[in-house]
Amino acid sequence: MALTWTELDELARRQAHATIAGRLVAMSEAERLASAGDVEAGIKRIRTDDWWDGGLSAAPGYALAVIGCMPSPARAAEVLGRQRMRDIWGDIAVPRFLAVAEARGLTWLPELGARLAGKLPAKEVWAGQWEFVAALLGGSPGLAPRSEGFVRGWLEQVGDSADRFRSSPYTDRLLPAVFEIDSLGGALTSAFPDAVVRLTVDGRVDRAQIVAATVDRLVRGDRPAWLRPFVALHEALGLSDGELAANTGSYARLLAEAPPVIAGLAQRALRAVDEAGRLEVETLLEVSAAVLVRPEKNLVEAQLTWLEKVARREPGRCGEILETVAVAFGHPTLDVQERALTLIGRRRKGVDAGTIARLAESATGLGGDLAGRAATMFGVSAAPAAAAPPGLLAPPAPVAVMPPPIVDGAELAAEVVALIEEETAVGWERVLAGLVAVPAGRRCGRSWSGTPMS
Repeated sequence: MALTWTELDELARRQAHATIAGRLVAMSEAERLASAGDVEAGIKRIRTDDWWDGGLSAAPGYALAVIGCMPSPARAAEVLGRQRMRDIWGDIAVPRFLAVAEARGLTWLPELGARLAGKLPAKEVWAGQWEFVAALLGGSPGLAPRSEGFVRGWLEQVGDSADRFRSSPYTDRLLPAVFEIDSLGGALTSAFPDAVVRLTVDGRVDRAQIVAATVDRLVRGDRPAWLRPFVALHEALGLSDGELAANTGSYARLLAEAPPVIAGLAQRALRAVDEAGRLEVETLLEVSAAVLVRPEKNLVEAQLTWLEKVARREPGRCGEILETVAVAFGHPTLDVQERALTLIGRRRKGVDAGTIARLAESATGLGGDLAGRAATMFGVSAAPAAAAPPGLLAPPAPVAVMPPPIVDGAELAAEVVALIEEETAVGWERVLAGLVAVPAGRRCGRSWSGTPMS
């Protein structure tokens, strides 16, 4: 006897799930299929306010009827994937749901699981939702989509445990997606780097693939807070000279363009490659030209120290190196300009006259009294300083571009930790704005920093 919508609705509102499952199991397959249209139409007709009865949702009972009657994974996914049905996936009694499917002899549960996994929300994935979908996928992890929602749910499941990463049937399928999907760094905990390193040591995952994925993630960029786990992973991996040399091009790009912390990582990597005798001088000179005008003095000063070391090591190329050092004459701070000029003064002996002339020309734009000092050093006449027209003010300093606003609790927690380590005006501004912008209910939870938010 077919199950009518009226009967199903009454049983579902009474939470009589065992009765619903019993009726479905007792029905013939023809009767189940005959009920499919009535069940589907009834679920679609329900108004928003009618899903709940006495504080309990009738949807888990409806879900049993869906798996008990629908003729295909596509039809079942269409009904179960409706928002009000999706919200209660975590409330469905999975053993009873699977028992009904087994009674029908369904072979398409993994396909249904894959379809539903693709419907998980990208950001706010409830544990029960993910567990329900994973139960349907069963022994077919290869069907799991690499969608943001499913990967986030998986990361919540494995948590901080390297053992869970190792034993999870989804690791091979989903771990690469952690590096590929933007913003997932915000879902990682401080234990992630060590857990991944252990997987490479144990041979559970391929080290070369992890190294390549880590460097690629840094090159593609993301919010600074979301990149911190990958910076930590890069450090924890302890790349060999050969691994570093294989990524020379990527490190050169990072040193020139990346945020300061990542640029510093790239600078250290390239210096290690250079010390191993595996970095072309041309590559060093090319990247140095971009670094020497960066606003971060620590990066610029480290680059100047490195260039002087190479100039001592490669006396035949000293002229080229000093012309690259002269790029720092265009830096906005006088102490960097002075340091570059002092370096050139120490190393200029033996440099040909043509190079000296070009260095002297580059030095004419130096600030303060540095242009005069440079003229004396190079034996040329100092150009008279151009007087500003009377009554004109100097142009205003460029306004620093604010980073994008904080959008969730994980990023807020990471920024608080960064602020503790190094206070900046911009950092304070972002955190205070984030405390206002991020709803209180979304400030709780795990973050890569491991700092609880209250």
